[in-house]
Amino acid sequence: MLMMFFDQNDWFTQHAREQELEQLQQKIDHIHSEKQRMEQELAELSNNPAQLEKLAREKYHLKKEDEDLYLIVEDTLINK
Repeated sequence: MLMMFFDQNDWFTQHAREQELEQLQQKIDHIHSEKQRMEQELAELSNNPAQLEKLAREKYHLKKEDEDLYLIVEDTLINK
């Protein structure tokens, strides 16, 4: 005779919780690596004026007073 009890501690619930825990741990690891990358980027921008200027030019399209700025936008649609 086999008896099974289903409550909050049954095998199915525990298995689902372990999978959820694994997914959450992966998210935590990803967030930690992103945090480290961003801290390194911040330190680089704080200590290297050339890197800060590069970021300003590329991301925010800033320019010096005597420069002209041209943006080249590639068309990603394919004409058929």
